[in-house]
Amino acid sequence: MDDRFEGTSVFDIPPLPDDVDHVREGFRIGAVIGSSGSGKTSLGREHFNIYDVLWNNENSCSAYDNMINACKNKELPQNMTPDELAKELFGAVKLKKKVYDRPFDTFSSGEQHRAEIARVLLQAIIISGKAGMDQKKAVAFEEFTSLLDRPTAKAIALGVQGLSVKYKLKIVILSCHDDFIGE
Repeated sequence: MDDRFEGTSVFDIPPLPDDVDHVREGFRIGAVIGSSGSGKTSLGREHFNIYDVLWNNENSCSAYDNMINACKNKELPQNMTPDELAKELFGAVKLKKKVYDRPFDTFSSGEQHRAEIARVLLQAIIISGKAGMDQKKAVAFEEFTSLLDRPTAKAIALGVQGLSVKYKLKIVILSCHDDFIGE
């Protein structure tokens, strides 16, 4: 029989070093690895930007159209069009056109997870291009690739790494897996 869960998970989060601003400035991609309930999300919410991704499923709008709409009235990098950026982001998370042309709510759980990673990457790219933005706060990915098979997770890690370098993004990965590190 399982133990009864009372709704509270307590785990002492070790303090970050006193020179945390130096730590925040000295990396491009970081990872917080720990078991479920170990405090990764709490740490992420306290020290990094975590974005909730909302998809507009009205009128069976495709995930691609949602991505394009999210780009509207935003300053995009390197004079890219919303179409070019959307395709690049979906490519980084290994979503094919036949998938992202469908509504988000028709995706499998793994496809939804990958599309959410692409949307968080979009937020990171938009924020990194804003003048005067606090560049010390990295964008955090909760449960990075936790819903994916491991070969796909490793391929997506490489795609995210490439975008991090190209757009000078600061990313923190919160995960219970570490097999994608060093890929």
